Amino acid sequence: MNMKKLFAYLILFTIVFANMGAGCSDKDIDPQKEEYTSLIGYWKLRYGETKGRKSTTEEFKVIVTAKPETVAIEFFADGSFVSHDLTGTIPDAKGKWKLNVEQVEDKFITAGTLAIWMDGTEDDAATEFLEPDGSILFRIITFNVNGKDQIDLLTKAYASYPYQAAYNRYFYSKQ
Repeated sequence: MNMKKLFAYLILFTIVFANMGAGCSDKDIDPQKEEYTSLIGYWKLRYGETKGRKSTTEEFKVIVTAKPETVAIEFFADGSFVSHDLTGTIPDAKGKWKLNVEQVEDKFITAGTLAIWMDGTEDDAATEFLEPDGSILFRIITFNVNGKDQIDLLTKAYASYPYQAAYNRYFYSKQ
């Protein structure tokens, strides 16, 4: 995967899939389980970053940060999403998602994964941080701070020149 394409994926969730011009995939994804509804709704980016390190002896350092409240994502119960560029420079984008909940406390996910598919990710399946099925897999936790529901999303670590390891982390607030 070339570096330009890699960095587009690195900031993918930063601009909530919009820089990829995402459209709905033909991929058949099971509908979401009704009991895990904390993800459903409209979320604004609070903070996002990509961290990397060039060797195992280095600490992870911030490579890229995302400007808060410039993007939003809307998750629907049918397994689809729409991303919104709140700056108005990129059209809305659509995709599919699938949630795997491993542990719940009250209505919040304390352990789980969120897979997302969009145009372009299936073409580069099993490269960098893309899974063999072309999805981007995040560790997901939902929680509440000062009366507002939050999402914490974290990718797996992956190698990407010049970084021996890098990962992406994003925080969203429910509106």
